Amino acid sequence: MKEQICEHARDNIVRDKQWKLHAAQCVDCHELLAVSDWMGAFASVTPGPQSLPSPGYLIFKSRLKQKQAAAQQASLPYYLMVIVSALVFAIGSVWMLVAGDTPIASIMANALVMLIPGIAVLSIGIVIAGSVYAAAAYAVSRYKNQ
Repeated sequence: MKEQICEHARDNIVRDKQWKLHAAQCVDCHELLAVSDWMGAFASVTPGPQSLPSPGYLIFKSRLKQKQAAAQQASLPYYLMVIVSALVFAIGSVWMLVAGDTPIASIMANALVMLIPGIAVLSIGIVIAGSVYAAAAYAVSRYKNQ
């Protein structure tokens, strides 16, 4: 069953002095006046209209995100398998080096000894690359701020 609403509130009569006097006595019109005052105050704080993207663009972005999420979910087993195989390889390599005197262990030990000088060069390269990156980022940020 529908509730009876005041005719003035239903018709949204424009505010005038008579309507304000009526709203002081009528519950429906009083609520309508309070809500319209609140909405008017809220509207003055709300920023103006902005250019919104077209509906076609929003649908395109939504479908693209759905496809990306599906691809990411489908590739999850692959990444888990890569992590597991890397762990198995690392554990197996360490076990062969530590386990005993096998031909594979001696070959791996010789390879590690040969890589030690390269580690120093690699670390120097990483430091230089980091310095160049930091300088470039600083220069770009200064350029954007001007």
